[in-house]
Amino acid sequence: MCPINEDPMTTGESLPYEIIADIFTRLPAEYVLLYCQAYRALRPFTANSSFVEMHLQRATPIIAFQWFSRSAIDKSKTICKVNLSFTDENAKKIVTKRFEVDLRFGCPKRLCLPHLHSSCNGFLLLRNRLPDTAYFLWNPVIQEQVIVTTPIVTRPSRTECTACGVFFHPTARDYRLLFTYNEGVRIKSMVLSLATKSTRLIPNTVSHPPDIVRPPIVLNGALHWMVDDIYYNSLRGDWPVCSDSIVFFNMNKEEFGTMSHPGDPCPLTGQHYLKGLVEMEEHLCYYDNSSHDELVIWMLDDYEKQGWVKKHVIIIAEMRKSCMVLGVSIRSYREARVQVIHMYGDNLLLRVYYRNLFLYNLTLGTFRRIGKMSADSDSRVRAVGHINSLVSLSSTMSR
Repeated sequence: MCPINEDPMTTGESLPYEIIADIFTRLPAEYVLLYCQAYRALRPFTANSSFVEMHLQRATPIIAFQWFSRSAIDKSKTICKVNLSFTDENAKKIVTKRFEVDLRFGCPKRLCLPHLHSSCNGFLLLRNRLPDTAYFLWNPVIQEQVIVTTPIVTRPSRTECTACGVFFHPTARDYRLLFTYNEGVRIKSMVLSLATKSTRLIPNTVSHPPDIVRPPIVLNGALHWMVDDIYYNSLRGDWPVCSDSIVFFNMNKEEFGTMSHPGDPCPLTGQHYLKGLVEMEEHLCYYDNSSHDELVIWMLDDYEKQGWVKKHVIIIAEMRKSCMVLGVSIRSYREARVQVIHMYGDNLLLRVYYRNLFLYNLTLGTFRRIGKMSADSDSRVRAVGHINSLVSLSSTMSR
């Protein structure tokens, strides 16, 4: 391509396109967007799919989190405003951005409390808390927003679907939402293509429901969750065994499967909510928070042979005690006291007692708080690992 030199302050020869592209893929997405908006000759970068993909691969993860409480819904409002917070690449500076939903289109009954669920290639997925009438995809860098109305299955009976996560189909090259729904005592699933707006019912039954309250771990061409014990028990009348405790969805084949978690079998049934999954060093990892004093982390060293190795044992007793919420029933939330959210270099992002975020340094053995603890005793925080990107769903849909 031709050299670029449109900056009136630039003197001398301009750099070749390839060198500029290489430099830009190493800059934060916000800076790339600002430069491209300022200089017309740079604007093709944001429309170039190869550049956007390379920038995405080189981007440094950050933390996106949201505070929310069980506040009453004001049906008189036509615009729902949600504040989301983002760290910088060093998790030291926090910036708040506002996400707005026009309730006349996304939620005509104006029952809308969007809360953060997961992240995929720069897009945040927000679920409507009550009920799941709509889902919201938002890229906070380019400010692109997509509202997805919850699909409804009408046969054999009218059933609403619940989203498990969003993913990029490796073969079709489009973004899709994965849903599950009940068909009597069976669990079925479907995918919704954001490019074509079409849905596809997956013929096979989902043997074990994923715990969709937590975001999936996307790795090795699949989405991964812990099993939802309560959902399984409500349909089957018994509890899932540990050999089927990790649920995965192959993105290319669009098929569900299960695998066993490492370590000893759980001593009690219905306790898989105390376990969780996280990505570390490009490996799927499993953590066990059933102990009051320590957090045990296992790494799936061989994905094909399902070979696990114990990686870390983190002492959490003092940190947990310092954040304990008095008068709150832990079991009422069916969530672990300490959750591992994401890994940043040598640091693990932990959520403690629903309202606290910490970075734990695996090398130094130290904890550092992220943000401030809310003064509202009823508030909770949701956090996900996120990448600021220039990905546009509208560009993907047009290809």
